This record gives sequence, C-alpha cells and structure tokens, in this order.
Amino acid sequence: MDRRSFIVDSAALIAGVCGGSPESLASAPRAVASRTVAPATTVLVDASLGRSIAFAADAVSAGASTASVAPVGGDIGALWYARLASTQGRIVGLLRPSDAFVLTRLARHAGHTVTEQPWRAHTVEIAIDLR
Repeated sequence: MDRRSFIVDSAALIAGVCGGSPESLASAPRAVASRTVAPATTVLVDASLGRSIAFAADAVSAGASTASVAPVGGDIGALWYARLASTQGRIVGLLRPSDAFVLTRLARHAGHTVTEQPWRAHTVEIAIDLR
C-alpha cells in the first residue's frame, strides 16, 4: 500500500469512528493545504473534526512527512511545549477556534510568524512559520 492510500484509508476510518461525514471530509480546504506544505511541515490534526482529518490527509499527500502528523488532544498548550515549540520548518492545521487562539498566542510570543484564516463550520486554518 502506498502512502497516499494509507492516509486516505486512515482518514476514512477515523472519520467513521469520530462521526465525520463524507460531505464534511469532501468540503475541507484541500487547495489551501496543498500550497502550504513541504517535507519539513508538521501537520496538526484534530480527530474530532472531519475537515481537519481531510486537511491533514491532503497535506501529507501534497508532500508533508507522515512522521510529522501531530494529533491535537485536549491541551494544545501542552502539545506546543512538549513537541511543537522545538519543531523546525512549518506547522499547518485546521483547528477549532479555541485551539487556534491559544496556539497563535504561543507562537507569536515565541517570535514566529502566524497566519490564520477562519473557515466555515467553526474551524480556523492556521500556518506557523518557525524561525
């Protein structure tokens, strides 16, 4: 099985377990993910959001490393200090507004450039360029 098939199958499985609908997966901002990734990109994925899963799958298929997928659990601040603050390259993801708010504040406080774009259904696309 190739990497793309693995990611697509994994996204479908996670969406099924988390209750994501095929419509929500299909409407994720794929074009945006495709132009914001590189091999050194860390991709944030919130397994409770079907659009976030699809965004992450698209980012990996566009060139992000599968080893750099970071699941967003309950505490985005803890994830920042435990893993993301020491990351090189770029961080992208489609997150809940509350997680995007906290992550944006932490990244900007550390001197990184952050781009946010509100997306429909209470999600925010975030991109952090790490220095």
